[in-house]
Amino acid sequence: CRRGVANWFGGCFLEQCWGTDPNRNWGPDDVWNTTGVSSNPCSYVYPGTAPFDQDCIEAMKTQLTSYGDKMKLYFSFHNYAQLFLTPLGYSKDIVTGNAEHYEKVGAAVVEAIKQRYGTEYKAM
Repeated sequence: CRRGVANWFGGCFLEQCWGTDPNRNWGPDDVWNTTGVSSNPCSYVYPGTAPFDQDCIEAMKTQLTSYGDKMKLYFSFHNYAQLFLTPLGYSKDIVTGNAEHYEKVGAAVVEAIKQRYGTEYKAM
């Protein structure tokens, strides 16, 4: 899924527009568009007009949710900053009941990546 490049909002015609950032186009509604985003559709961190409003992200959501209870893990690499983002990794202010579990999993994943490839990631 690649960023769209269409200039469909006014004011963008004089600058390069990257479209919706797929990483910020995910829900749920109560956290979408709350942290680390811009309302400027020409920004790198523009989340779109609604969660899952991009066809490619909606398709991923549909595919992933179709697995139901069969899927035990899903993750994607964010190589730009070499971060392994655990659920709720967008905010240090939110702590869930299973935060300790996510911290252990994140630490194990980044250690495995380091051992295998020598690349250092940070779990968040």
